[in-house]
Amino acid sequence: RRPYVGADIARPVRLRAHSVRPYSACLSVLPRPAKSRPCNGGQSCIIMEAGIRDQLRRRHALNQNICYIVGAMSLTPALRPYPVQGDYVIAADRGFDSLIAYGVNPDLAVGDFDSLGHRPNHPNVIQLPAEKDDTDMVYAIRKGLELGYRRFILLGGVGGRLEHTLGNLQLLDWLATQGAQGFLAGEKTAATCLRSGMSVTFPPSMAGYLSVFCNSGTAEGVTLAGLKYPLEDYTLSGSFPLGVSNQFLGEEATVSVEEGSLLLIWEDRGDFYANLPRLWARTKRTSTERNMEGLSL
Repeated sequence: RRPYVGADIARPVRLRAHSVRPYSACLSVLPRPAKSRPCNGGQSCIIMEAGIRDQLRRRHALNQNICYIVGAMSLTPALRPYPVQGDYVIAADRGFDSLIAYGVNPDLAVGDFDSLGHRPNHPNVIQLPAEKDDTDMVYAIRKGLELGYRRFILLGGVGGRLEHTLGNLQLLDWLATQGAQGFLAGEKTAATCLRSGMSVTFPPSMAGYLSVFCNSGTAEGVTLAGLKYPLEDYTLSGSFPLGVSNQFLGEEATVSVEEGSLLLIWEDRGDFYANLPRLWARTKRTSTERNMEGLSL
């Protein structure tokens, strides 16, 4: 018997099967809602269009890689990026000089180069006009998103003019609206943003202060666990800084939000990259994602 796979998929491909049994006995997990049938023994197989499978494979690979963007403000040796294969490094304006000084050759240089003072000697340069809607940092982020990256490290974007620092903090929230996550690091400070249904867990090695702000309006269902001043299912307001200057306790700490947007800012004690693998946010899994868990893409 031919299995039910939905009218929009003509040639189903089975990606994983636990034993030889008819397709009709298996759970069909599709990009669009479809009828499901349990497998014997609680096991399942995945039936998916081959093209969608390939898209998920590419997305999974890019989601694990990082787009580093280095701006015009100071870059300390502790924050020098060490890109691995598949990562992408963009120099925004004077960030080009910072990268070259640390022996990092960027993949791309963008900007109007008013801070750098000249067009960089690099084979891959995008020269931007001095008068434009996007800052050099914003343009670089758009380029990274266009290339498929969803993990961003923004460096050289803290300090100097206050409005640029505030603008870069705002970009962390904008990245979250694009299905991405960014970290802003510099001046012994690190920051990231969480949106609805997201959480982040800090390792026990973290020390010092952590401040949690509502970006705007209200943030509902805010939970702070493992910190000196805990909260549970609380509503934070963007008009009052209740979450300023919390503290790590030398144990695992978790911040989560059900609805709204949170800005997290903490002390960077020179261990930003050591802690980074633990700090990528998690979102609540959908039923489809739970069924796909463990799928080898």
